[in-house]
Formats: sequence, C-alpha cells, structure tokens
Amino acid sequence: MEAKHSMEILRRVRHDFANHLQVISGYLELGRYQQVKEYIAEIVKDMAEEKKIFEAGLSAKEALYFFEKTLTARELGIILRFEELEVNSLDLSRLNHELDKALHELSSQLKGREEEPVVYLFLYNNGEEITMLFSCPLLAQSPVKISIKE
Repeated sequence: MEAKHSMEILRRVRHDFANHLQVISGYLELGRYQQVKEYIAEIVKDMAEEKKIFEAGLSAKEALYFFEKTLTARELGIILRFEELEVNSLDLSRLNHELDKALHELSSQLKGREEEPVVYLFLYNNGEEITMLFSCPLLAQSPVKISIKE
C-alpha cells in the first residue's frame, strides 16, 4: 500500500476522532453527562467491532483494505460490520469495484433513516468465486448476495 494511501486512511480516522471529541465536548457544555456516557459506550462498541478486522488473520494489506471499507461505508451513512472474512489470497482489486458498487447501492436503499443502519457483511472466497452476503433488517430484500467470478 502506498504511503499516500495510508496517509489518506489516517486523515479519515483523525477526522472521525475530531468529530467524536466535538460531540462529547458539546454534550459536556450542555451538562448532558448521560449522553456523554452513552456516546462513549457507542464509540467503544464500534472500535471493538473494527478490531475484529485486525484479528481475523488477514495480511496487513487486507486488514487495511477492509478497515478502509468501514470508513467508506460510514461516509455513505452505513455502519458496516464484518461477520465473516474468509479471503484466502483474495484479489482486492477485483473485489474493490464490486464492494464499492454494493455499498453505494445499499446506501441509496437505506437513505433517510434517523440512525445509521447497520449492515452485516459475510465475505467468502473459495478461489474460484468471491461471495458477499449483506444482511440488514431495514432492507426490503435481506440478505443480498453478490457473487464475483475470479
């Protein structure tokens, strides 16, 4: 992964962190201490979910790729949770276009929600085919299965 790309990921993480601090600061200024506790608990929960990516036995390149997809999904108004990541020498360039396309489609289907919807992704690669299975109770059709021939 190029240093420039790594810097972009770090910039996005830093931006999210600054936003969290602003929200917490606002709650504190308003004396809304219960909301501060709840907000921090939600951040901790999100971080625990993201940690699964780095503990899934992936290469550093794969782990950063999937972490970046959580950031992309968040920017599209979706909380992306990886439930299964069976990648076995996955061609990330082949997956990238299809995964981005799927995230944009899901975002358009889930727009207008008061809270960010949580979408669960099960990803399998048997060497011949990549299967992505998206699940969300708010989708009209769930789960959504996308298969990509390698």
